[in-house]
Amino acid sequence: MRKVLFLLVVSLLVVEMAPLVNPVSAQSPTASISIECQEFVPIEVYPGSSPIGISTCTVSNPTVYQEKVEIAVEVVDLAYAAPGSVNVAGGEEVDFQIAYRAEENMLKQTITSTVTATVQEINGVPPPNVAEDTASIMINILQFGKISLQVDEAYVELDTGINSNIQLRLFNEGNGNDDIRFGITDDSRNALEEAGFVLAFPVASVNMDPFNATAKVRMEIKAPSSLEQCVPEEGLCVAYFSLDFIATSDFSCRNSGCFSVTQSITVKILEEQIVEPETSSESDELIDMGSNETAVYLGIGSLFVVVLIGFLFFRKS
Repeated sequence: MRKVLFLLVVSLLVVEMAPLVNPVSAQSPTASISIECQEFVPIEVYPGSSPIGISTCTVSNPTVYQEKVEIAVEVVDLAYAAPGSVNVAGGEEVDFQIAYRAEENMLKQTITSTVTATVQEINGVPPPNVAEDTASIMINILQFGKISLQVDEAYVELDTGINSNIQLRLFNEGNGNDDIRFGITDDSRNALEEAGFVLAFPVASVNMDPFNATAKVRMEIKAPSSLEQCVPEEGLCVAYFSLDFIATSDFSCRNSGCFSVTQSITVKILEEQIVEPETSSESDELIDMGSNETAVYLGIGSLFVVVLIGFLFFRKS
């Protein structure tokens, strides 16, 4: 009976002391880390720009221990610069920057980058646990508008009243889809219409993806039926006019100020000259009775008649 009581007392003592015994592993410090980054980074890539975007990230250490944190960046199609690691004191936070570099003229797009912060050391030794956090960054390659314009012929020659077509070539040299508007400059249109030209574009704009094939458009032109002012040239009457085309990026006008290009051609209009036949006047054929030469001629004629009459008279005598 005494042995049973003794064992019962020992068991109770063991149960009461058990909560006071802690495992050795529970006494080791536990690592923890968090990271936040600026989520949206715009980058300009138009010609002459500095195609760099920067995101600022913040690493926070919620523990009471010093931590060394590794920084790993993942991104495709872009170069970047970032620190390989940062040291963060207990209860503190540290800011750092990631610079992304794009290529000039890069197509408009959105690229995702991930940044991972991983604790390498805690109080100078490897942590007993894996502690890391990840942030995402959206890098926006911004669109820009840029176009070019070409004409097939820089010189056009037309007879008066003749219809003709002039062909233009448009190129989208921007980095995104764009509507390209085209036409004639106001000054050029006003001058040509005052001279009697009739001008028309069947379409006023075309939608183009970047770096696609050339868009060919045409303009209809009718020469004036006659020329008010002209200069003679090789038996014809000719006049020269300047036809100034303009093309504009619609995207640029909606975002950063209109990007336009112009191209000029020379239009030569030919008109046949109507030559009036020369007619001689009666005054040129009649003798001018008041001239000195006429008086001399009349005096000589009269003297000749008097001499002739005298000769005949003396002969009869």
